[in-house]
Amino acid sequence: MATSFSDLQIDRVVPVNEFIDSIKNPIKKEMIAYLIEWSTSIYPLIRNATLNLPSEPPILRVSNELEPQAQCMEGLIEISSGLINYCLGIQFLDVESVLNIQANVGPMFFPASTLTWFYSHECFHIGRQHNLLLDHVEADPNTLRAIERDADLCAVAVLYRAYQAHFQNRLTDDELRKLVLYAVFWALRTLTDKPQLTHSRPDDRIIYATMKLAIVTESQSTSHVDVGMAWPETRARANSLFETLAAIDKSFRAANPDIVSDFSLRARLEEKANGVGDQSTEFWDAIRIKHSVLTGQRS
Repeated sequence: MATSFSDLQIDRVVPVNEFIDSIKNPIKKEMIAYLIEWSTSIYPLIRNATLNLPSEPPILRVSNELEPQAQCMEGLIEISSGLINYCLGIQFLDVESVLNIQANVGPMFFPASTLTWFYSHECFHIGRQHNLLLDHVEADPNTLRAIERDADLCAVAVLYRAYQAHFQNRLTDDELRKLVLYAVFWALRTLTDKPQLTHSRPDDRIIYATMKLAIVTESQSTSHVDVGMAWPETRARANSLFETLAAIDKSFRAANPDIVSDFSLRARLEEKANGVGDQSTEFWDAIRIKHSVLTGQRS
């Protein structure tokens, strides 16, 4: 259910509680309060994943910008009402019919997952000290996209941890990874596919997220990560996830035949196989040692 926020009378940017209090429609207020609560509750998991976040979460503010936007600075995250509207307005298909997974989740689960992923992304910009890195490297478009990719992948991993905690042992690990992929796909699929200064294209971002889900370890205590996908089980998991991704995209296209887009998973995968296209991974590799030295974090 999309909400226009036409009933809101707020300044350009307000604290999140003031924003919620400004919503006159009680149903809208309850929905948005749920989104915010679910999203920010993930902060302890985010903090466990990085060395440089305080015990208290960043202050969250909401702007009346209609476009889906999020930004951060030290101790502060600002999201737009347009981003909340975007999360609420996504027309998710029935996950059981698309993935054949009996997830038994309510209608707000995936909208909340979407906002959680965006919120986590901004938290990791802070926790991974990307601004500190930018003080020591040239902030060209390739470097900026590499940094955004790092925040994307950290957000994917922590959403996977959140799903582990939420579902406990009710789903298999394979099903959990596919549900996370489903959530991230919808979070990115209907964003603009035009080239941007700081972010890779949505199809590239979804492919990177799929690859991250293939290598993230089931146990947090496991020290070695198969980044190069050298293990047969990692490659098998990646193949399964890319088959799932193709099925999700096919279902999306069938349900949305009027959406005109040059979004193409096949084209992006072929580019990567030929060493062309988005090079966020390569540019991150070029700066990750400097990032690790500056921040003391594994890069």
